[in-house]
Amino acid sequence: MARDPADTAIQQAYAAEFAQLTADTGWNSPEDLPDEQYRTISNEILRRHVGDLYGAAIAQDGAGLDPSVAPAFASRLAQTGASHAQVREFAAQLYPHLTPQAAVARYGRDLRRANGEDVKEPADKLYDRPY
Repeated sequence: MARDPADTAIQQAYAAEFAQLTADTGWNSPEDLPDEQYRTISNEILRRHVGDLYGAAIAQDGAGLDPSVAPAFASRLAQTGASHAQVREFAAQLYPHLTPQAAVARYGRDLRRANGEDVKEPADKLYDRPY
């Protein structure tokens, strides 16, 4: 029986953790696991990392900040009850000339710079055109 591609993706993304959990269950390698055990380990890893994956998905969609941008800032936002929509609205007001998704990305870069990271600006789309 073919394994679920999502489970395989989790195994590839978290290979070391998957291997450790496989060894903890007494199997030699993930390939040796029965399908049910493979899925159980995949679900356990997903449960452990769901917050990180959710934050990354929100950031990728431009719907909110990636919590890894500024952990202290993200925790303060969570304590105040600020939603992703409110962060997006604030970023759009801060950068009115950008789309909301681009404004959130720009705001995230600015937060990283404020934390002392060396963040490069993405290439200007105007100069990437083939004509």
